[in-house]
Amino acid sequence: MIKFYIRWSPRAIAKIKTILLLLVLILLAASIINAPAKEARLQEASPVEPERDIDVSLLKEVMYLLGIDNQTFKNILVAGLPPVYWMQPAQQDGLLVAMVETVFDVNPRNPRSFFGQGMTAVGAMEALAAVSMESYPLFEDEAIVETPDIPLEEPEVPIENDPRQDQAVFQGAEVIIFNTHNAETYSATDGVSKLEGENAGVVKAAAQLEKVLRDKYGISVVRSETIHDYPKFEESYTNSALTLEKLLQDNPHARVVIDVHRDAGHAKPLTSTINGRKCARIRLIVGSDARLPHPEWMKNREFARQVTEKMDELYPGLSLGYRVQSGRYNQHLHPRTILIEVGNDLNSLQEALNAMDLFGEVLKELLRSE
Repeated sequence: MIKFYIRWSPRAIAKIKTILLLLVLILLAASIINAPAKEARLQEASPVEPERDIDVSLLKEVMYLLGIDNQTFKNILVAGLPPVYWMQPAQQDGLLVAMVETVFDVNPRNPRSFFGQGMTAVGAMEALAAVSMESYPLFEDEAIVETPDIPLEEPEVPIENDPRQDQAVFQGAEVIIFNTHNAETYSATDGVSKLEGENAGVVKAAAQLEKVLRDKYGISVVRSETIHDYPKFEESYTNSALTLEKLLQDNPHARVVIDVHRDAGHAKPLTSTINGRKCARIRLIVGSDARLPHPEWMKNREFARQVTEKMDELYPGLSLGYRVQSGRYNQHLHPRTILIEVGNDLNSLQEALNAMDLFGEVLKELLRSE
């Protein structure tokens, strides 16, 4: 389903507010001027059929003074402004109260209504302005993104081999590892889920992965411990993008980029017993172009699929699969960038380290098979 939105500039909103205020003042003045005649009509009115609270002729005169004909008024209603309809109030509150109730959707007799869902006309326009590109800061975080539906029958896009990878000697490291959310940790070990401003559990898991790849399998690795999520968490991915760009510049032939995280929001830890050891389970997150430009995101998805299949082949139960989400997660900077979630905040650090021992072999098999 396609949705269309109308953006209202602050200047347009201010003008509409001024017009609404002017309309209220004109109606109030007209009500005061017309009060004696109205009182006389109310006294003569039948008790069975009390006269309407708002005089039709008065409303037409006000609309004429504002240059609003009947069709224009109908167009305003279609545009979404609150309708004015005839009703007999339970008590005579006057035109001013009636206009306040109609325009602002609040009841002056009930103070709690001022804290409800908002105003029908003015509030709606301000809400539209608040979500405009000029006033809404964009940032990426997996805790707030939505997961788009990806058809299962969607054709897979093969990864194009970089001709530079055929060279016998690589410049720099083959694997780049870093952490966007350095503070994420494991409460079973640290007692808390985050250690703000510190390199916490996920950084230790990343260090273990580096150690396995380098010392056990002889794969060159570069890893950054630059803190990206402090002091402003919402700038985490902006900060880590700068780090990754520098790492890619220094290591132009890197074949894999890994951003190490952990999941959260589960009722129990994500574990699997493999070869007699409890390991944190691993999920891969793939960014898309749903919110920001990322024309080649399917290459990242294809690599995530290969990694997932290799985990299932070597160590069944280690993988939680991969998930496509609407954030970009800096994966547009390299076609083989993956975000891995190593367990969740309820796991222990040792379970995360055990998982990295196995995941290192998975990466080794993929890299050495090419």
